[in-house]
Amino acid sequence: MKRLVVLALFAVVAVTVPVGCASTSWSRSAQQYTDDSVITAKINAEIGQDPIFNTLEVEIEVWTYKGTVTLSGTVWDRPQYYRVVEIAKSVPGVKAVHNNVVIPDEIR
Repeated sequence: MKRLVVLALFAVVAVTVPVGCASTSWSRSAQQYTDDSVITAKINAEIGQDPIFNTLEVEIEVWTYKGTVTLSGTVWDRPQYYRVVEIAKSVPGVKAVHNNVVIPDEIR
């Protein structure tokens, strides 16, 4: 009887532990994390080097998750608004770009 209980307990643990460790849609591997970090760094570098963003008043945040880039922040005109998306899309490994950048004059 003891042996049957131990085997049953072992079976329950053997089934539930792998399920608890399963990957979810919100998790990413170390390689994905590294790839996302490289994408973010490249986009930030390109924005910093582009002459259209020569003002210190432009604040753009870049966040990458599994190759999908989210841009947020403030730019001062339409050319900057479109250019930041062009830059993000040009970086290898980018699968999609979500542009949440705003132009202050258009908010009012």
